[in-house]
Amino acid sequence: MRQLASLLGRLSMYRVVLVLLLALWVVSFGYSFLGLLLYTPIDLALSAAVAVTATVLSSAVLARIFRATAQWESAAITGMLIFFLFWPSADPNQLWRVALVGVVASLSKYILAWRGRHLFNPAAAAAFIGGLTQLTAAVWWLATPYLFPYVVVASFLVLYRTRRLPLALTFVAVAVTTGSAVQIVAGVNVGAAVSTVLMSYPYLFVAGFMLSEPLTLPARRYQEIVLAAVGGILVAVPFHLGPLYNSPELMLVLVNLAAAVWVGRVGIRLTYEGSRALSPSVTEFVFRPTRPLGYVPGQYLELTVPHRRPDARGTRRIVSFTSAPDVAPAAAPVRRPRLVTVAMSIPDRPSSAKAALRDLTPGTTLSATGVWGDYVLPRDTTVPVLLVAGGIGITPCVSQLRADAVRGLRRDVVLVYSARSAREFAYANELVECGVPVIAYGPESPQPLPAGWTYGGPGRVTGDLLAETVPGLAARRAYLSGPPAMVADLRVSLRARGVRHIHTDAFLGY
Repeated sequence: MRQLASLLGRLSMYRVVLVLLLALWVVSFGYSFLGLLLYTPIDLALSAAVAVTATVLSSAVLARIFRATAQWESAAITGMLIFFLFWPSADPNQLWRVALVGVVASLSKYILAWRGRHLFNPAAAAAFIGGLTQLTAAVWWLATPYLFPYVVVASFLVLYRTRRLPLALTFVAVAVTTGSAVQIVAGVNVGAAVSTVLMSYPYLFVAGFMLSEPLTLPARRYQEIVLAAVGGILVAVPFHLGPLYNSPELMLVLVNLAAAVWVGRVGIRLTYEGSRALSPSVTEFVFRPTRPLGYVPGQYLELTVPHRRPDARGTRRIVSFTSAPDVAPAAAPVRRPRLVTVAMSIPDRPSSAKAALRDLTPGTTLSATGVWGDYVLPRDTTVPVLLVAGGIGITPCVSQLRADAVRGLRRDVVLVYSARSAREFAYANELVECGVPVIAYGPESPQPLPAGWTYGGPGRVTGDLLAETVPGLAARRAYLSGPPAMVADLRVSLRARGVRHIHTDAFLGY
């Protein structure tokens, strides 16, 4: 899994999704050549070309009209989803309908929006509108036993990259259980009912490629799980109310709407104020939101950094807050309320997005797609806590500890902090101000050793070391943040030592 995390972390989420959709398209070609699908290779080629071209071109035109930045990968993904939703055909009468659906999907991003954020998955919204207006109906033709194994693999990779496996498992389990029960009541035997619902209904594809879209999800995991369970029931229980009937596209529209209402989703715009170097490789960036920005210490946002010639990692980067909510950070040129800070590592050869962020001019306004994350400390301040941070994984911990210090909250907290050199211990002064004991691991001890810090040695942080140095380890709630390999190893070793509650925040692409 380490190699998988490393591989997926090298690509942007959008690039991963697009590549996997194209792979499914190629696989469908193979089965079409073998005569195992109802559609010819010409049907598949023309339908895909029309769906993607119409969506990408209309998205580019609308971006100019609405003075927005065109995201060609996002538009191409929407086009591929539309291709998999509607009958593949070389018939011009069907092709123009598919093209129009692509235009409607692009329009939905700007028309069906609230305060700068689109409310619905564009492909689902367009499919729903297409069926409601009788333009063309979605058939979700990818749901076939022949393609099922490939959909399983592709969906898993998307969900692993987006950290949405619990969401998908909940939705699929509820939908398959409910759908199977409906068929069993109708007289179908149990085995046939389960296999039919699992392999011939598009539930897995919906979970992997549409329900899991971050822009239409709520901020917290428990909210995602609740909506996934509700969606599983909505999509599987038969009903017919006028022009409405149970379908994946209607379910997605309703769940997206519920998510928007539940969390009050709005667009986020941030004005860049300045930056400061925290270590040779870590830089903190200061932003002023155009409207109050609500977040919980430990959460993160996805920042969009438009620039020319983006590399494979794209124009968006996930960054954790390092400021406490509603607290002016020390890095700001002028201490004012409502400023927020984030930090990231910027190597000698950074990605194109990191390089563009590093070179920003103060006064530049960026957008963020949203705030997410469950890496938050317990509300009960009597619960003892262990924070383990590796490198840039210190960022959510800083936000959490700053917030506690500002609010006057006292916890039993031990922070274990590892860095690749003595100069890479970012936020050392801020951690001293928070008054939290720190055990530092690295090739050499920071000089001078900050007050309240203990140098643990040059080795890797392991479960054995934590058992020796952290008092009452088994009784603590552990929070692990940093490179995926470190997080995965410590999670296993802490479990073996009796730590029951472990929260992780692995930095893909670290």
